[in-house]
Amino acid sequence: MEAEIAEFVSYSAYFFTLLFNTTLIYLTAYHTKRISLTYRHMIIGFALFGIGFSSLDIVVRPIMHSYNGCFLYFSLEGVFRSSKKITEVLLAIYSAVYSSILSFLTIQYMFRTCLVMKPRLVEYFQGWRCVFWLGYVFVFGFAWGFITYVYAYPDDYAREYVRSEMYEQYQVHSNDVPLFVLLAYGERNNTKFVRFQSLICIFGDMGIMTLQYAIMMICGFLLYKKISTDLKEATAMTAYSQVQKQFFKALLYQLLAPSLLVHLPAVPLFFAPFFDMKFSFRTRVVVYFFSVYPLLDSLILFIVVSDYKHAVRKIIAARAVQVLSLLNVASVAPTTSTTRYRVAEGVL
Repeated sequence: MEAEIAEFVSYSAYFFTLLFNTTLIYLTAYHTKRISLTYRHMIIGFALFGIGFSSLDIVVRPIMHSYNGCFLYFSLEGVFRSSKKITEVLLAIYSAVYSSILSFLTIQYMFRTCLVMKPRLVEYFQGWRCVFWLGYVFVFGFAWGFITYVYAYPDDYAREYVRSEMYEQYQVHSNDVPLFVLLAYGERNNTKFVRFQSLICIFGDMGIMTLQYAIMMICGFLLYKKISTDLKEATAMTAYSQVQKQFFKALLYQLLAPSLLVHLPAVPLFFAPFFDMKFSFRTRVVVYFFSVYPLLDSLILFIVVSDYKHAVRKIIAARAVQVLSLLNVASVAPTTSTTRYRVAEGVL
């Protein structure tokens, strides 16, 4: 039953992510006039990362499990489950894309801060200079994936430690599945010792996450102060300031939503091995949140930014006019196409 629920959540999240993110890309490219070209490129890139992450979720079908002093990250039902090596690489790439999405969100915070506070710095996000922020995203994505693949790769001791648990919970042998393990402590001659490879992995990944959050929080604070000051000084909210406020709210929600649903639940799982508590816990709920994560970002933009709501209304109104024209409704037939459009838009 648990496997069926996981499959339903994964495929449902993938379908809606594909639907909303492709819609977001289309609207951003062709129907948002008040958004700068550079930021449109960022929104499109972020949406593509979301689609890629959701696609990897379907291909890899990652599983997370906490057991005593270790944290397991593996796959049993991925598309390439017949190849252990390929799935191991894909698991590392999955974690790398997750880090890249977080880094990309940080870039958006930095861009919005420069746009509002130091507009002349925006040129460093344009043209060939975009290589720098793409490099930023790639470097931290690669670092997370590399750390996972190298320092969480299980040795014989780690595989032996989780052997009975994996067989009891999933009826598989730990040597036969693509698996990464964070095992905080080892034991030799009845003496415990810290496994430094796991220490490097945990603090390396947490260091990357902490850096991104620190930058976003600083940028968010600066944005809040600047936008609040501008709104107090202005007698009326201009269209420009309204857009800035909406995107600030969107970025804030894009930070808060995954923080509450994904990052905060995941952090205790990473550090739990160091407390060496005796428990066994299938962390399916965290995996569900990871599946839904890419969908949240596009939904937030649709809900918060008025340009997208207006664009959707205009498209629906235009289609309604076409339908009315085809049906040749008596009450609408004598009017012009412009009037029909206004009527349809007014209904919406």
